[in-house]
This record gives sequence, structure tokens and C-alpha cells, in this order.
Amino acid sequence: MTRKELYRKIKELNLQDEVKKVYGDNYTRVGNIELAHVIQSAQLASNIAKNITKKDRVKDQNLELINNCKCDKLIEVLKKKHILLDSEIMYINS
Repeated sequence: MTRKELYRKIKELNLQDEVKKVYGDNYTRVGNIELAHVIQSAQLASNIAKNITKKDRVKDQNLELINNCKCDKLIEVLKKKHILLDSEIMYINS
């Protein structure tokens, strides 16, 4: 990346304060390698956060499927056939 591209990316990702915090100087006075490192670190952190969020959404969707399934009907049939005890039904529904 050129210096100009690094500056643009730093501004785009709003990393000016991060550069100052890490290197103790304005981003315009920090070397290209250091700027590229800050950009890559920020992008990596962003990707990790997105992946964590995606995993949480998948878990939430799975819980919704479990909660919205037709398990109640199955439990009712198993109870009528005396396969499940009342205590087992209470445990399943808890």
C-alpha cells in the first residue's frame, strides 16, 4: 500500500486515536509498516467479532427451532402410550 492509501484506510476505519495510543504520535508521523500493522490488527479484530456474532446467531436460531418444534405433540403421544412418566415430562418441559 502507498502512504496515501494507508492514510485513507486509517481515516476510513477511524484508527487515528489507536495509532496515537500505540505509537505515541500522530498517524502522519508513523512509518508505513506500523500503519499497515494497525490496519491489519483492526481488520482482524473486526473479522473475529463478526464470526463470534455469527456463531451466536446460529445458536439462537437453533434454540428457536428447538423451542418451536412439535415436541409437545410427541410428548403427548408418548404420555398416552405410558412411555413417559409425568416426572420425565416435567423435566423435559423445564
